[in-house]
Amino acid sequence: MVNESLEEELLAIDAIYPGCVRRADGLSSTLLINVPGEEEIGSNAPVSRVTSFYLAVNQNFYPETLPIVSHLATELPAVDAEWCKLVLQNHDGPDHILGLVAALHETLETAAAAAVEAEEIAAAEREATQTDMHDISWTVSEPIHDRKSTMLGRAVRVKTAADVERALASIRNDKRLSKATHPCIYAYRLRASVNDTSSVEKAAGTPQQDHDDDGETAAGARLAFLLQVSGAEDVLVVVSRWFGGVLLGDIRFRHITTVARQALVDGGFIAAG
Repeated sequence: MVNESLEEELLAIDAIYPGCVRRADGLSSTLLINVPGEEEIGSNAPVSRVTSFYLAVNQNFYPETLPIVSHLATELPAVDAEWCKLVLQNHDGPDHILGLVAALHETLETAAAAAVEAEEIAAAEREATQTDMHDISWTVSEPIHDRKSTMLGRAVRVKTAADVERALASIRNDKRLSKATHPCIYAYRLRASVNDTSSVEKAAGTPQQDHDDDGETAAGARLAFLLQVSGAEDVLVVVSRWFGGVLLGDIRFRHITTVARQALVDGGFIAAG
């Protein structure tokens, strides 16, 4: 007996997602699901096929009786047989198979967008690790990656406030770093000079220093504290952070301090250890 409701649903799926559903070896009760479908690959699909499985459908009692997923193969970490089962159970309406196929496409598109964003961040990071930016010789740390966030530190020798502004301008004007969520978290500390009476602080032998969070609250102060406790002088340290969408909590400050310290050590501004 032909299940007209099922046949209409399959025609709708094929119209929306061509090639995603077909009969398995001519068996009317078993469907082979591919997402994306064969006709989508190479056209508007963001990546090649990542999910395929068999769907056993009870012709007599569908949609009241839900189909059963088997032999699932996927590259999407969030998708498994239990996930498919929950989507089928929670779908609002009788077109359960269409709901599952739509949910898989949405998950695929989200994963593809995340992959593109990750590649853009990686490309910016690779370019940002160049040690010479606008004729300023930066010492650049190795990046730290944690749950899709990336932290990258750099340090440079500065002697005057003008040197600081020139170095910061090179960061702020660099298009490769502009995609970072917080491109210019910084702190600097200039050596006091008793021969320079341009300020009360320098005349009194107090180092000239400042910092900025660039939107990452309290991060700049931590960099300033690092320079103070390490005794670093005549140096600017900058950390760029790309936020990956997952809140890291306080550990993000440890990562920011770690990449800053590495840049300072590698540049010879402070001792290792």
